[in-house]
Amino acid sequence: MRPRARRRRLIALAALFLSALLPPAPAAAPAPITLELRFDGQVLDPKAPPDFSCLDGTHNRWAACRVERAPAPGTFILTGLEPGTYKMLVSIDENPANPRRHPGDYEAQPVFQVTETGPERLVVHMARLIHLTRPGDNARPIEGMLTSCDLQPVYETPRYAWTPRVTVDFAWDPLVPGAEYRYWVIARKCRVPGPEREVLRASTSETTVALTLPANRRRERYAFRVEAWKDGRLVGDLYTHDGGVHSWTYRFRVRDETVPRSLWVVAGAGLVLGLVLVHRRIIVAEPALRRRRARRLAVGLLIVFALGGAVTGVSQ
Repeated sequence: MRPRARRRRLIALAALFLSALLPPAPAAAPAPITLELRFDGQVLDPKAPPDFSCLDGTHNRWAACRVERAPAPGTFILTGLEPGTYKMLVSIDENPANPRRHPGDYEAQPVFQVTETGPERLVVHMARLIHLTRPGDNARPIEGMLTSCDLQPVYETPRYAWTPRVTVDFAWDPLVPGAEYRYWVIARKCRVPGPEREVLRASTSETTVALTLPANRRRERYAFRVEAWKDGRLVGDLYTHDGGVHSWTYRFRVRDETVPRSLWVVAGAGLVLGLVLVHRRIIVAEPALRRRRARRLAVGLLIVFALGGAVTGVSQ
């Protein structure tokens, strides 16, 4: 081998050896991401400072994401995230009249992908928390609603009805013009984990709905949820609190207080029997006998009504 070729080979081998000893060059950090907050399609420049937190979906752990305000209204700069899939939780305590995550505040949970080249810009569509005014007020914690089936609000069915149902009125403050409110009710077991069943699902442009619901099954309760949508975007969501616990639903129970159907059947049979006896013993009897029996029947009815009134007064 020629001396020049030998030197070139030795130099290449030496470079290969040195490259194996040196640590690899660090990968370039992802570029900063511009965050734009919007509500109802418009730039949202909140008065309160937003709270940002990031969940690393790739490793299932919280990640340290650094967010700084940019000069433009409603714009922030996000840095510190390695490539991967993330879920960001954005919370704005915009309503000073109540604590964080109460009606009038803003929430969003966008999911996005970070690569070495992007994204350069991320639009975060915020949803305002809905103020439910009926049947409960979520501007304050509703004691027992989320922590105990026994303490949840209860709505009783009418006493004298063939079907054990009750109408519950729901109402909330309007959010934005032209919003569509999507609502549904599901039934779940109390304390026992298991499947849930959907009772109803509908939508309205109004801010009130009257829902007629059957009585709950044994150890069961209802959960009501409402969302506001416009132009394919979520603009409003329901959030409730109870003694440090929170939920996206309003929970309640419908209790059956109707008279059992068996008693209605017995009462109907007694009425038919009574009409038959009246017909046989009074209507078709001789005039004199008819008058005596009618007087006895009237006296008996008066005694029954008097006893019934006395029993009712004592029970009250």
